[in-house]
Amino acid sequence: MTKTQQTSDGKFHGGGKYGIEVFKKLVELSPEKVAAYYNNNLYVNTEVLHLIKQFNIPTYFSNNISIIDASKEEGSFIYSPLYDMKYTLDKSVRIYVTLHGVRDLVLLSDKYQYSYGGRHGIGEHCKAFLKSHLVKYGNKKRLERAKTKYLSILENEQVKYITVSNHSKYAILASFPQIMPEQINVYYSPSTICNLPIKNIFSKYGKYWLVVSGNRWIKNAIRAIIAFDQLFSERSSLQGKVVITGIKSLNELSVKISNTDRFICVGYVDEEELKSLYHYAYALVYPTLDEGFGYPPIEAMYEKCPVIGSAVASIPEVCGDSILYFNPYSIAEIKMRILQFEDEKVRNTFIERGVKRQQFIQQRQEQDLKDFCVFLINQL
Repeated sequence: MTKTQQTSDGKFHGGGKYGIEVFKKLVELSPEKVAAYYNNNLYVNTEVLHLIKQFNIPTYFSNNISIIDASKEEGSFIYSPLYDMKYTLDKSVRIYVTLHGVRDLVLLSDKYQYSYGGRHGIGEHCKAFLKSHLVKYGNKKRLERAKTKYLSILENEQVKYITVSNHSKYAILASFPQIMPEQINVYYSPSTICNLPIKNIFSKYGKYWLVVSGNRWIKNAIRAIIAFDQLFSERSSLQGKVVITGIKSLNELSVKISNTDRFICVGYVDEEELKSLYHYAYALVYPTLDEGFGYPPIEAMYEKCPVIGSAVASIPEVCGDSILYFNPYSIAEIKMRILQFEDEKVRNTFIERGVKRQQFIQQRQEQDLKDFCVFLINQL
């Protein structure tokens, strides 16, 4: 459960949400076969804590015992929603892990990578620009480290793994020709849809577009922000603002913005706030550069929030024809899709498609979650 806890990006992240849902289903199916391991000095999901107490789940704390020793005390194996090379320090321990993809093999860097993270001023803008253009010289070493990490999973008999989408499966196969298709089982990431209440306060923004995870270069918020900024300058008739989660100020990005008054940075938001933001948004703009599965578009569709998003990675697989796609590296194309959504007929079409797609995907997610957890339980 340590992999479900907060990171430098906040309390909630995709891998963490995934792990929490797996834990909940395992407890539902066979609580007597489950033990939990986490850091009790960090935030722990309240549902997880409730289940641990309700079913008297054995619990081990990472600040008191290693996960290897905890698994030996239980006489069982380790399951983790995210991989850590320390799991294989003891060859006698069995490991089951979810491999969400091979992002650090297929996406080493980006032009704007160093434009995130609290930089401001001309000097810092220049430093970010230079770092982004020099980063390619370090890619070879990063590639070697990434291959070593993945080979420690893929070619290690001690480790059994599954993945979360067909995209991720074939990304692995393309990167490692020695791996055969039948070695990789795909179980879709579990649904993260929740029945939290909607907060009316978010209607105060009026019409707004939503961009999430503005603090992470992999989510590519900067290109979306630039696209909106250019449109605001070019088209005075374009109404609305842009709400950005993950950053508290545009000063956290090394990029020049002319229409700063049209952007609202709300910083970290919890799940209830995010759900409300989806609910009231004119649309979600999701320019991600890579995803193993990708929760935000599906979560938005549940709230009848239409989506324009990346035509890359797992997004087309998961979203089908329910969102309007763009090339995430093309600011010009992002602008085109924003303008296309100004047509209410187009927008309403994608609202309807999104509702149907979310329901279809959720059915697959629920069945795959059950099947995966039964698989894990049967390994005991």
